[in-house]
Amino acid sequence: MSSTLEFQEIWLRCLANKDSTELENLLTDDFERVNRHATMNKQEALDWTTSGGPSPHMDSIEMLYENDDVGVGTLTGQSNNGKSLQMFFARKRGEQFCQWVQVRQPM
Repeated sequence: MSSTLEFQEIWLRCLANKDSTELENLLTDDFERVNRHATMNKQEALDWTTSGGPSPHMDSIEMLYENDDVGVGTLTGQSNNGKSLQMFFARKRGEQFCQWVQVRQPM
């Protein structure tokens, strides 16, 4: 099983390369990505990744909790919208991820 940290690193690499091939195998068919602006299903998330999305810079990633079912952590992000503190929640199903929820607080 991929760790939540590995999953995030793969997704960032896919965004940078504008290629969702590696990411596709890690998402369940009913995957959803949720933030305060929108909810994306699997295909929308893959299309967004292929478009390059905002390609944010993320650092100070800290895993707060992880087991076979969930992963929770924090990070700081820098994008066109400025710097933010973020908390993320990942739900896992077997070898794949079925949900990614991210909450941002501007810094």
